[in-house]
Amino acid sequence: MNRNLSTALKFADLCVTLNHAEILRGVSGELRRGEVTGILGPNGCGKTTLLRALCRLIKADSGSITLCGGTAETDIAALAPKALARRVSFLPQQRAVPDITAKTLVSHGRYPYLGFSRTLSNKDRTVIQNALKTAGVSAFADRRLPMLSGGERQRVFLAMLLAQNTDVVLLDEPTTYLDAHHKFELMALLSTLKVQNKAVGIVLHELPLAFKFCDRLLLMKNGQIMQSGTPEELLKTGLIEHLFGVSLTPVMLDKEVEYIERKIHS
Repeated sequence: MNRNLSTALKFADLCVTLNHAEILRGVSGELRRGEVTGILGPNGCGKTTLLRALCRLIKADSGSITLCGGTAETDIAALAPKALARRVSFLPQQRAVPDITAKTLVSHGRYPYLGFSRTLSNKDRTVIQNALKTAGVSAFADRRLPMLSGGERQRVFLAMLLAQNTDVVLLDEPTTYLDAHHKFELMALLSTLKVQNKAVGIVLHELPLAFKFCDRLLLMKNGQIMQSGTPEELLKTGLIEHLFGVSLTPVMLDKEVEYIERKIHS
């Protein structure tokens, strides 16, 4: 299926200072529709800060963040919170686990679309049911989140993002604490979003996952983007070895992915 690889979100010259420390220094890049973009780099390089700035949870000291739709471009600073939430969704790495049912949590994804009464319409209920089904969590829609396993709970949070139905989806290390089976399952599910022409930006720390599921990578170091490109292009630059201190080839990565997949299915 052909995908529209036009820009969904672009950011230019972003600078962010937190607690008197410069975290992002003149960061520029884009997220494209129909792609999964992986954001990689050593701990403390600014990956999470970048995601939080892109969804306006952190205010940038300078620079611009623009949403692109058709011929129109919108600075996110000009959008009301609900309007922004209809266009950009974000799943943080650390979050509270409320004592509510899975279905109730997924319904929270529809809040940006609700009126003052916050009453769900028939359309909202249909979107929620479809999100539960797509994420594979319909069977325990009525179970409470604390009773679910880590993998099940993560899929429920992802279903909430599916219900929010935004053009831009941001995730901060969503595979953390999951076993190999659930990591691959979750990444495969995220990959289906690009078929819906969404732009997915995801912080990852595992190179095999990034090289198997991401169409493009942004490599960060010391608050800056060092390089961007396809996984194959970036392997040729030597930056992967420089940033992570490992020697990699496409064959080595393919073998590691194959080994993990065999373990999953054995």
